[in-house]
Amino acid sequence: GSVAVTHDNNNHLIGCSPETGFDCSGLALYVLGLVNISVPADIRHCSEFFDRFGVYVHYKFRQPGDLVFFSPKGRAPRHMGIMIDNHKYIHSPGKNGEKVGIAKLHRETLAHTGKGQLYTENPIGFKRVVIKSGRWNILT
Repeated sequence: GSVAVTHDNNNHLIGCSPETGFDCSGLALYVLGLVNISVPADIRHCSEFFDRFGVYVHYKFRQPGDLVFFSPKGRAPRHMGIMIDNHKYIHSPGKNGEKVGIAKLHRETLAHTGKGQLYTENPIGFKRVVIKSGRWNILT
């Protein structure tokens, strides 16, 4: 497997390929590119994917190919992966030297930290890739 990197240091090429290693969003960009799904050029990090790419999917309706997002403190998306079945996702752990791998999906309640907290559990959400235009014809 490919090696993970923690951050691209604002060089958007680092973290997006097997040669430079992957961060979590770089892995998503790479995989989406392999299946010819274009991502707008200004989307690079997981928070941008969460805010502006795909459509929201309820936890109960998740499926393989959906993007899954996590927030350690419940404030903003800080990690993402791609669902490979209803219970597992592939991701880059975001720690230098670790390998891209498969993890089990666990719902986890987040402690109430107060100010700025938006989410009460992880994962904080799922997004499905938009492949066509039109409100009711967009899901894969």
